[in-house]
Amino acid sequence: MTDTPMTADEALTHADPFTAFGFAPDRYAEILFYRCRECGARGQVGRALLDTELRHLPEPEQAAHTWPTDHFHAAGHEYSDRITLSRAPAGTTTVRRMSKAMRPALTT
Repeated sequence: MTDTPMTADEALTHADPFTAFGFAPDRYAEILFYRCRECGARGQVGRALLDTELRHLPEPEQAAHTWPTDHFHAAGHEYSDRITLSRAPAGTTTVRRMSKAMRPALTT
């Protein structure tokens, strides 16, 4: 697990962006970040919630999940795409984009 935030640009350029989040090479791994559809800004990277709750993640990873709402409050941009990087055991990395993802309905 990492307490240091990883940017989307860093994750996309690393050959193995998963190790920094505690994933062993022989395990399935999935990380994500959000990208604003209006301005192109990208949030921090965090583990997808496969087997844990948001509050159990380190703060930088929690910020990855709350970024769409935080960006909405800061910039007023409502729509973000969720970009997921996944790796099968001993496999290659797959990048997926889920379009038309609205910001989560989080309240603060």
